[in-house]
Amino acid sequence: MPDNLDLQSPRESSTQGLLAEHARIAELYLYNREMGEKRLSFYLTIVSIAVTGFVALTELRKEEAFLIEGALALLVGVSLLGLFTFQRLVERRIVGTEYLRAINRIHCYFAHLDPSIRPYYYWPLCDDRPTFGRPEAAMAGLSDLMIFFNSLSLALLLGLTMYLLKPQAHYAVLVVEGLAAGAITWALQRLYERRSFAVAQRQASRKVRFPQGGGRPRVQEQDEDTDL
Repeated sequence: MPDNLDLQSPRESSTQGLLAEHARIAELYLYNREMGEKRLSFYLTIVSIAVTGFVALTELRKEEAFLIEGALALLVGVSLLGLFTFQRLVERRIVGTEYLRAINRIHCYFAHLDPSIRPYYYWPLCDDRPTFGRPEAAMAGLSDLMIFFNSLSLALLLGLTMYLLKPQAHYAVLVVEGLAAGAITWALQRLYERRSFAVAQRQASRKVRFPQGGGRPRVQEQDEDTDL
């Protein structure tokens, strides 16, 4: 009997260690999600305060020059904050996917010990899923909102700038130019997002130990830094 206990103790120790690691990673994942929501809330709070302050100032000073200069300063600040927030949300989605893969890797250990538990896991039992290009909907929604806000603020910024440069221009022309700027901003943010996910996917492929289908993990020989 003592011999059997001695043989089981290393496995029990490993199991306890992986359970502790599972709890730690799950806590980090939840913290990562919470931080993303806080960043968006911070952005909206700052924008609301700035707009409210600007409206209050316009009631005191109603000169056209002051209104235009104040609006330009407001839009520049909002756009810079929005782009920074968007970049942080993209990083958050990448880190969140890495956490989910790490959790899946631990699930593989328990599924190998007891194959009957395989159907009860939500994600496939492999550590190359979920992919970076298709993060969970809750995480994708925040960055999608930031893409919209950034496109809107930059469209307004360009439209106002063009109004200053071409005061005689027809409003329809300014609107078209603003919409074009918004569309370009939208496309550039999507491009940055896709490239960031592609780089993260190549880097993470080096860490894959339990690929879907049970095949050998694919290792990229090319240095990912050349694709940045």
